[in-house]
Amino acid sequence: MTRSGYAGRMRWMPTFAALLLGCAGASTELDVPRPVDSSVDTSDAPLDATGDATGDATGDAARDADDAARPDAADVGSDVAADAGSCNPAADTCPPTKHCDGFTLKCADGCRADEGCPAPKRCDTAAHACVECVSDDHCPAGKKCVGKACIDGCDDKKPCPGTLTCCAGGCVDTKINVDHCGACASKCAIVNGTGTCMDGACKLWSCSAGFGDCDADGKSCEKSVTDDPAHCGACGAICTLADAVSSCVAGKCAIKSCAGGYGDCDKNPANGCEANLASPGNCGACGASPAETCNLKDDDCNSKCDDVAGCRTAVHRTYKASTGEHFYTVSAAEATGAGFVLEYSPYYHLYASAQPGLVPFYRCWVAGVSKHFYTTSSTCEGQTVESSLGWIATSATCGAIPLYRLVLDANGDHFYTTGADERSSAIASGYVDEGIAGYVWAGASG
Repeated sequence: MTRSGYAGRMRWMPTFAALLLGCAGASTELDVPRPVDSSVDTSDAPLDATGDATGDATGDAARDADDAARPDAADVGSDVAADAGSCNPAADTCPPTKHCDGFTLKCADGCRADEGCPAPKRCDTAAHACVECVSDDHCPAGKKCVGKACIDGCDDKKPCPGTLTCCAGGCVDTKINVDHCGACASKCAIVNGTGTCMDGACKLWSCSAGFGDCDADGKSCEKSVTDDPAHCGACGAICTLADAVSSCVAGKCAIKSCAGGYGDCDKNPANGCEANLASPGNCGACGASPAETCNLKDDDCNSKCDDVAGCRTAVHRTYKASTGEHFYTVSAAEATGAGFVLEYSPYYHLYASAQPGLVPFYRCWVAGVSKHFYTTSSTCEGQTVESSLGWIATSATCGAIPLYRLVLDANGDHFYTTGADERSSAIASGYVDEGIAGYVWAGASG
């Protein structure tokens, strides 16, 4: 073997050994070829020179040919790289749609560059997957790359497109956005209502249930329309109920209270306090029909006071021409006795018993003129008390009328009349007006 042939073997043997050990999982320590013994056995020199010359020449030639056919270390490396499917991750030459797997050293599915993805996707070289984006630069204006996807978003480095404004990381139109109306963070808030942003200005869109923009300023729903009688159910809806103090309950007109003498007897707020509580069936209260009694009142609200029997007693008027005396009595028999002639029977009425506002009406005797007169004085004004005719009113109560008192000084006759015209005639004939003796009733009831 020639040195050149041996040297050729030495060049590729370490590489070849390394490949064999790598595949076999053996130790990384390589057996280094032992150096060639350069000493020559001189005892055989003659033989070698003669007998082996031909053989060496022949044998070395064959070995040299064999060496020439074997690859050196560089040739082995290139042959390994060129082996079908093998690759080097540090210098990946796989097709763009594939990548060099660092474990198998083979081209595997999964992109290695953007060219391996369908446009407009990008290659995530760490995951060897086609994604929408890898960085913000891969997204259009107004979007950012989050989780390998372009989503709405912006910042100082990634501004919004057109006239949009970047507010809180998002692109908004401050002309119409209610959370950023006119400027970022300028929220369109309406008191008791919902707002809308128009040309960058907050405007009232609608009011919450139960509220209204009653001052029409378009800025707030300032008025409750559930409990305000001036805005009941809607702005300007005024509660005006007949004979009642109005209120507003849950947006509907209601009666707070009724005017004196009236009641809401049908329980319909729409017509107010419709019932007159001085009417039959609603006498003093809704549905009330009290019985009539002798008390100077219209108990049953039929417009008649004490219209029951027994409340009043009749007074008869008589005249005795021989003495010129007018006589008044509750006795019909007495009215026509002792020469008296009945003029009116009955003439008027007094109450038969005491009632609030009434006083006794006394019959008195004046001995000096032998005649009677009638007064509310319990001492008969210093004359003799004979009896009480009944009870007379001191005012025009329960339909009472005035009883005029006059006196004729010529004979001492006291004249009592309920007629204003008769009173005037008596005065014209010489009687002196002494005023009103009290108030009496024309009828027995009512």
